[in-house]
Amino acid sequence: MKGEYLSLSKKLPQYKAIVQVGLELHDKIVDIISLENKRLVEDDEKQLQIGILKEHNLKLDRMMMFLVEAGLLYKLKPIKEGSSGEYDRYIPHLLFIIQSGAFSIGGEFNSKRIIQFLERKAKKHPVTRIFRTLLGAEKIQEIRLNLPSCQYCGTERLIEEQKFCYNCGKELIRQSTFESCMQIKIDDLPITNLQ
Repeated sequence: MKGEYLSLSKKLPQYKAIVQVGLELHDKIVDIISLENKRLVEDDEKQLQIGILKEHNLKLDRMMMFLVEAGLLYKLKPIKEGSSGEYDRYIPHLLFIIQSGAFSIGGEFNSKRIIQFLERKAKKHPVTRIFRTLLGAEKIQEIRLNLPSCQYCGTERLIEEQKFCYNCGKELIRQSTFESCMQIKIDDLPITNLQ
């Protein structure tokens, strides 16, 4: 699943940085849910949800959409938390929560224990966070589009709609998505040997 998700950066190279930071965010979410469940080991509840405060940032929204589309996160209906605002709720794929040892005692894999844990009543409220505490300000700055450089002087584009290079003044040519996909080696694609 992670390989399929990371292949987005090859299929859509302008989103490479967003995809990379998205995977780090996913792993952080899994860690938070895992720690919360280890804390609940003696209780009769489980925690599978995280609520992230809405920030109305198109790049953050795109990052979360990619994680949902790849199946790494499942999006639930948003909730209002008093005066603090609206939170988008997500559940990470159970595979990653189980893999992190969230439902295990002493690090041993016990399928019966995992099933018993999953049958517990879910906590009423999700764990809530904001993007700044999940990623940090530096990582949030890394969330940007990776636009193709000027084919004449190599200067990076500033915006996706840019028609002329601000350095040399020459007209910029849009890179064909088909051509960029055709440049990917077949061994780099997330497909099975049979396929």
